[in-house]
Amino acid sequence: MDEAEVVVMLVGMGFERELAVRAAQLAGASGVEGALELIEGSPELLAGTAPQNPLAMSAGVGTAPVPAPGGGFPPLDSAPRGLKAVFVVRADLQMSPGKIAAQVAHAALALVRNHHHGTATDDDRTRLLLWQTIGEKIVVVEVEGPQQMEALQVRAREVGLIQAEIHDAGRTEVEPGSQTVCGFGPHYEEEVNKVTGHLSLLK
Repeated sequence: MDEAEVVVMLVGMGFERELAVRAAQLAGASGVEGALELIEGSPELLAGTAPQNPLAMSAGVGTAPVPAPGGGFPPLDSAPRGLKAVFVVRADLQMSPGKIAAQVAHAALALVRNHHHGTATDDDRTRLLLWQTIGEKIVVVEVEGPQQMEALQVRAREVGLIQAEIHDAGRTEVEPGSQTVCGFGPHYEEEVNKVTGHLSLLK
């Protein structure tokens, strides 16, 4: 069970999502059992965030926390695994801000839909749920034209990112069928950065 699954399970039990994320990071390979032991027995290790689940509170206090490999506990920010979705806009189309907003919204909805069919895996769906649980981080960047966008899509397939491309109907600002935006993720930030980390934020 990976960190994302642990967080989803803890949130489902009624714990605050920030607490769940921190407990999952500290527990590591110990999984849900280790995270629960940390929450119940050593809340001070979780920056003073107390558990909100009365069932967890009644399960017993004082359980020995699970140490990290090699002994001791890592800091809360050690190797954090944030998730994000990135939306890439074609700057060459010179779309208005309103048009860009609409196209990114279409891509976001399509990206979520694509997690529920096709080649999406259970791991993809777990990451989507975690992303939705911890704030839905979104970044919007730009490319110069269709060749750069195509290269990103090829790289995304190599990395294993879910993607969604939008082709506009052409009723307002661009030619019919124009590819306007492509969304990637959500996935762990280091994986998304392999595809889009070199791009500039949309101006």
